[in-house]
Amino acid sequence: MKMTTKGIAAALCAGLAMTAFADSDHANHTVPSMKTQMQSVESLTRLAENEPTDATIRMKLALALDSVGMHEEAEWWRAEAMEINPEIATNGLIETGEEIPIEDLMARGAGVGSVCDAPVGPDVIIGSLHELRRWGQSGGITSYSVGTTSCNIGDERLDWFDNVASRHPVIAQDMFKWEPFSVGDDNGRFKQLGQSWLKHGFFALSNNLCCPSCAGTVGNQLGIGCADPYGAGLNGSFSELGPRSEVDGSDGSFPEPHSSPSGNSTLRGRIQVVNTELDQANAINADSQYLVDGLYLANDDAIAGNDNNNAAYRTINVSSSGTTHTISFQGGTQREAAAIQHWREIEPGVTLRFIDVPGDGRYIVGYNASDNGDGTWHYEYGVYNLTSEDACNDFTIPVADGIVVTNISFYDVDCHSGEPYDNTDWTGVRTTSTVSWSAPAGSASTNNAIRWGTMYNFGFDADEGPLDVSIDLGQNSGGSSPAFNVSAPDPAGATPPCPGDINNDGTVDTADLGALIAVFGTMNNHIDLNGDGLVDTADLGILIANFGPCPM
Repeated sequence: MKMTTKGIAAALCAGLAMTAFADSDHANHTVPSMKTQMQSVESLTRLAENEPTDATIRMKLALALDSVGMHEEAEWWRAEAMEINPEIATNGLIETGEEIPIEDLMARGAGVGSVCDAPVGPDVIIGSLHELRRWGQSGGITSYSVGTTSCNIGDERLDWFDNVASRHPVIAQDMFKWEPFSVGDDNGRFKQLGQSWLKHGFFALSNNLCCPSCAGTVGNQLGIGCADPYGAGLNGSFSELGPRSEVDGSDGSFPEPHSSPSGNSTLRGRIQVVNTELDQANAINADSQYLVDGLYLANDDAIAGNDNNNAAYRTINVSSSGTTHTISFQGGTQREAAAIQHWREIEPGVTLRFIDVPGDGRYIVGYNASDNGDGTWHYEYGVYNLTSEDACNDFTIPVADGIVVTNISFYDVDCHSGEPYDNTDWTGVRTTSTVSWSAPAGSASTNNAIRWGTMYNFGFDADEGPLDVSIDLGQNSGGSSPAFNVSAPDPAGATPPCPGDINNDGTVDTADLGALIAVFGTMNNHIDLNGDGLVDTADLGILIANFGPCPM
């Protein structure tokens, strides 16, 4: 028997539980009270009625109905989910993507939790990006959303309490684009096109996807080894979305109730992309590659130290018909990896640096130097803030006086739908010793800093070839990130590269070999010779291949 929202409300008013809901789960946060369970049923029923083609909502509703003893109604909704999407309705096995070796996951910055049921506490990852939805367009902007399936690969349950501050995950979605390099243009970069508000988790299924087995729950936690899908319709339902500005990126904490998005009903709270970035009639767009990603933040996951592997991305195709731009999946889900890490897959010359700010969060910085073939070089940098709450407000590259710098460029992604942040672009400035960009003046709580889940791009041309230099990222707090190396113009001219000369003494020798072995298997930006995020056999091979005096 199908029960409508009015029927659920009537059951609530009738006091379906003899306990009269006295045992509120907000006191112990372990076993949900009958009141909370019935409120979940009511909320899910309303969502199911509003989203007639979303199988994930129906499976969540069926589990919620089972938890309050309404098994006949549960079977009805389960059958409807089976008609819509049999894969989700049977076991949640939607799209597994390619198998990724553990060493590759480690190289992407994933933790030991990449192995299911490791003794790490709760550990949420994205097992699948499984669905796309185009909502429409307004004012030259199109909105999209992405369906996500999470997995708990840790050895403790992950909290999933509806409407409880910091006790459930939030889900971000984004779109990115790689543009091929061409001389004289502000392209040749990997950039973020659009970002969503956050879907607040409210009920967890107990499906299988990432792990051999699932220890199921009644929906208020994601069980050990279990998977939980949220469809693109649910992740794009603006009535269920909250702002990024209310969530601490470094620990996944947030208040409740959360704010709601404002603005045009087609766009608000969803991934928003300017149509000119998508139009396939444009030659650059036609040669570009597009991606979507997802990112989960959860307080208990962050407290356990497992929040560096919560992102996943997937390549997509864009098809254009006039001003209508539709998207479809191309490759498989790349688990435990941020979208910027695909830049290096496209352009092997790109180097990535993983920057962990003590007591805060992680950045991933990518850079590339390209020979323009006319005596000048193009320098391109991408700064992706994965989880830093402090946020980056300054990016400065040392460039010696006398080096001619042209074509200084900047690109960012705008916030929207009522977020408090300023969208004013940063301005690039050439000083006597640097090329520098800074967020326009303003409060640290509202300025256009690089917030968590966000990527900004910086670039310029120079008449000298690259040399590795040490920089850091300026933070809103007035501090800075740990130092790391990037490419910048060499004031002495294009010095021949000498990969493996770790101590910079002009020779690749046993001293350099010892330095590499001492940090083998770790993320050491200075000794990670190929810039893949891990000191491993690939770096050892580079060092051995260059053993001996450096070229002059």
